[in-house]
Amino acid sequence: MSIISNGNVGIGTTSPDSTLHVAGSTHLSNSAGTEVLRIAKADGDTREIVLENEGADVASIYLNSAEHLFIRQENASNDLCLRIAATNAIRIDGSTSRVGIFNDSPAQTLDVTGIGQI
Repeated sequence: MSIISNGNVGIGTTSPDSTLHVAGSTHLSNSAGTEVLRIAKADGDTREIVLENEGADVASIYLNSAEHLFIRQENASNDLCLRIAATNAIRIDGSTSRVGIFNDSPAQTLDVTGIGQI
């Protein structure tokens, strides 16, 4: 660990260029020692942030070597939601892969509640 004169702290580096600079994978754990967040460079050039629950991956955001951004829900039976305030603006049903826009229970492949235009 390094602390340089400007107050920057480096872990795994002797020349930190920000307030906290960690070289290598970063793992954050709760008080029981269970990992809850991992920031790492995965296979190849993939960079990834992984959220965990009880030691199992539950969701991740990653950028692959082709610079494509992915949001992944690890459990196929769980829904993926994009929220605005307290409202699910977009919900992808994990068990059916149906998409609801302002609709929490999509009955069709694409189910829009409200005025839409295609």
